[in-house]
Amino acid sequence: MTVIVGYLPNKLGRVALQQAIAEAVLRGAPLKVLNVSRPGAYVDASTADAEELGRLIAELAPGGLAHEFEQVTEDDVAEAVLAVKEPRA
Repeated sequence: MTVIVGYLPNKLGRVALQQAIAEAVLRGAPLKVLNVSRPGAYVDASTADAEELGRLIAELAPGGLAHEFEQVTEDDVAEAVLAVKEPRA
């Protein structure tokens, strides 16, 4: 199982990330952070920086946490989150 969280680089995004990290740690699961921005937007305040996000995860999970980051361009955020699938073993 992987814990998936939609993330925006703002106060609410940080809270969502904190909760997802807590859930991943509780379950001993990896974390997948999904950042969705609008297609064709060259400058979008919802676009997260991968390095900054990595530092934030290290700060919130000082013991370490397996995680990956995916940047997606999609008009419908809910569709983008639902489209993320965990590979079957």
